[in-house]
Amino acid sequence: MSNAVDHIGVLVGDLGAAVDHYLDLFRIPRKDVFVERGYRNEVPTGGVQLLDVAFVKAANLYFELFQPTSDGPIQDLYLKRGNGVHHVAMRCDDVRDEWRRHEERRAEFGLIDRIPNVDANGCSYWFLHPKQNFGVLIEPQAAWVRTSVADFTHLEATPDWHKELGVEVSQPNGKGHK
Repeated sequence: MSNAVDHIGVLVGDLGAAVDHYLDLFRIPRKDVFVERGYRNEVPTGGVQLLDVAFVKAANLYFELFQPTSDGPIQDLYLKRGNGVHHVAMRCDDVRDEWRRHEERRAEFGLIDRIPNVDANGCSYWFLHPKQNFGVLIEPQAAWVRTSVADFTHLEATPDWHKELGVEVSQPNGKGHK
């Protein structure tokens, strides 16, 4: 895994207020924010949860601010915990190799997912449980280069994880539950 932090995921109850706060706090111009409303987030138990998401660029990383807008596990977490850091995402220089390494040491690293998730932009990622990582939910993800705040390019092709790992598509995994 690269030693580069890609983003810090922050669960919020009011996306607009959170975006305005971070823009003011870090003196970030509004052009360095990308907002996506109604992001369809597939959950591991099946179904979809809707989120409003904003990426706020601050120096060499992003804050991924996300607000649940429908019922589901992220809404449940927000109701239990309120606003706060949800995860830290790290870039993988070789997403296949890193997945294999985490899969081989699943219990030690706290690998949560059965196979990597692929988000709506084609970026592979998975989660490592905070219990095995000293209280931090870690999200390894494929490396990419952001060409603008709303557009990015992957540094390697997105694998067909179902085919490579021999998992049927109909089996639940949570193909995008952040």
